[in-house]
Amino acid sequence: MKEETRQWGIDQTTGKRTEALTVYTPGSGKTDLTVNNTFNTYNWGEQMVTTSLGSSNPTTTSTAFYTAIPQQATRCPNRFSTGTPTGTGTWTGFDYNTSSTDARWFCTVSHQYRPFNNSPTTPTSFSTTQGEVTAFGFTTDFFGVPNRPASVQTQINGVTTSQSSTTYVNGTAPTVPAMALVTATETIATPAPGASPRSRSTSGKT
Repeated sequence: MKEETRQWGIDQTTGKRTEALTVYTPGSGKTDLTVNNTFNTYNWGEQMVTTSLGSSNPTTTSTAFYTAIPQQATRCPNRFSTGTPTGTGTWTGFDYNTSSTDARWFCTVSHQYRPFNNSPTTPTSFSTTQGEVTAFGFTTDFFGVPNRPASVQTQINGVTTSQSSTTYVNGTAPTVPAMALVTATETIATPAPGASPRSRSTSGKT
């Protein structure tokens, strides 16, 4: 049987809220897990920005968020990157569809960036031709909300390694309390020479 304790405080240097979690076995005198979290407050609310596992030589994961773009700074917590530890080439970065005049697109991911063979080592800036880059496309539902995945393409240093696309066929527009039947057809392409794309269809209500 395990027990845990949590302690909350304020970092006197940064002013950020902190949380210390300790998991232990009662009566054993042994600590099984130590986790230290740091939070930051943004316009949209509070977010965890660092997590450290372990008390000696901890592994720290840091998360950064977009704040410079007004739409992203006020509407949704869009992650810029998550990585652990800094400079080792272990990170994931994101950018979003912020050029649309429709604010509902601001929180949809445009690209996901990851290093390939530890390069780039840090997510200081993003390039669609460096590392492992996945591009996402979305389309809208009955109500104009861009929540339907339409395409996914992954490239490594500019070379396509996988891609797929999804099309949708709408049934009758929904009327309360009825729900419309939507058929989605996903086509999975392969970059291998002479290979044929594979398709599969699914139906559901929305």
